[in-house]
Amino acid sequence: MLWANFPVPQIFKYEKFNAALPDDYFEQCNSPEMVELMQLRSVVEGTFKFLCENGYIHYEADHQTHFRDVRLTEKSLLVLNMELESLEGKETIGDNIIKAVKSGTPAVIIGTVTNLFTTAITLMANFVNGS
Repeated sequence: MLWANFPVPQIFKYEKFNAALPDDYFEQCNSPEMVELMQLRSVVEGTFKFLCENGYIHYEADHQTHFRDVRLTEKSLLVLNMELESLEGKETIGDNIIKAVKSGTPAVIIGTVTNLFTTAITLMANFVNGS
């Protein structure tokens, strides 16, 4: 979403990740379903925090319902705009991520995002080493 809508900041609600708290959360907060839900929310929060701490996104959070003003950083744009040789010619990493998400296949999404981080780490290492 961030890449497809850049430069407009986005809002991500927990609902998008199937992690919204139900209205009766406090009545059933110790149930196995709610424990699992809170673990999922921790993964969502941890992902946003990781991406922010490593300079890929900026955001503000309302920890009960959503992340607001989420936008890509310059560091993300450098990586997402990199072109890769593919079977269909040259595509950017960002375009590959959009295609992976649209496919809905978790393995494809994970592989594409892993490629993003590998490329970003390589790019930053080369920059630091002056290459």
